[in-house]
Amino acid sequence: MRVTTFEDLNERDTEWLAAAGSEYGVDVQRRVEPAGDETAVLIEHRTLAPEDVARMPLLQTVFIFDFGKATLPVNHLDAKGILVRQVPNLAGLGVAEHAFALLLALKKQLFAGHQAVVQNVWRDGVTEPLYTDQRAHTFNWSGIPDLGWLYGETLGIIGFGRIGRAVAARARAFGMDVLYFNRHRLAVPVERQLGVRYAALPDLLAAADAVTLHLPFTPDSEHLLGAAEFALMKPTAILLNLARGRVVDEPALIEALQHRTIAAAGLDVLVHEPPHPDNPILHLDNVILTPHYAGIHSPVARREQFRTALRWIARDMD
Repeated sequence: MRVTTFEDLNERDTEWLAAAGSEYGVDVQRRVEPAGDETAVLIEHRTLAPEDVARMPLLQTVFIFDFGKATLPVNHLDAKGILVRQVPNLAGLGVAEHAFALLLALKKQLFAGHQAVVQNVWRDGVTEPLYTDQRAHTFNWSGIPDLGWLYGETLGIIGFGRIGRAVAARARAFGMDVLYFNRHRLAVPVERQLGVRYAALPDLLAAADAVTLHLPFTPDSEHLLGAAEFALMKPTAILLNLARGRVVDEPALIEALQHRTIAAAGLDVLVHEPPHPDNPILHLDNVILTPHYAGIHSPVARREQFRTALRWIARDMD
């Protein structure tokens, strides 16, 4: 099997690709243009055109890396019987984890708790520090009320690709019920295996205690959630957006948060990034904002992407 990549890799990626090749016994050639003997290619940012495919008559499989910018002539490849395999990027797991970081921070009022401690806020009846042991302690000395929890609550996931499924797995570990809405519904046996239930968007919004967005931005998904959708949600519900800012009608969201139509929001993405300094969302007390960094991942994720691709190739060679 002749494995080739046309990508312009940096030094670190080159080392990791070579290390993965050595680990799995796969020799990967780096080329600028097709030579005609390629049986598998690794693609990330370099777009393949039909004329490129025509120059590779032995091509059997295209491995395309998640989060790259490449486009493929999918119908053309399918017609020629060439398999396309998507190599996952573990950064998606970071997005799933970040969704729960935001949700837990809001449910557990982490920022309010931290500020109460550092600003020395004591509830009535607490007059001095207590020297603590197993029995002697001052429970909730700042008097913060109504901490929530996730167990037994319903999470609604809008967009159920790889990241949405990773979110669902983590929600099930917290003991949550999981609803999902996606353009294409899964087969019922797959839903049962994943422990999720499909719901139409209005039904999901009405039932969920928290709603999290994990779908791509397209003309169809722009302003998918606006004033009408927020009105369907519980007044205690939390909205999480880790997709793209324009999936949400931002002025409508601000109004819903100001009027407590919904309880709170955790946002890693906004319509304008960074936000304009006069954006009212910056001054709401029921919002947590992060600077579109949920997908930042350790170098291990990148290394594992190379290892995954070459492990699959090695299995194909057996």
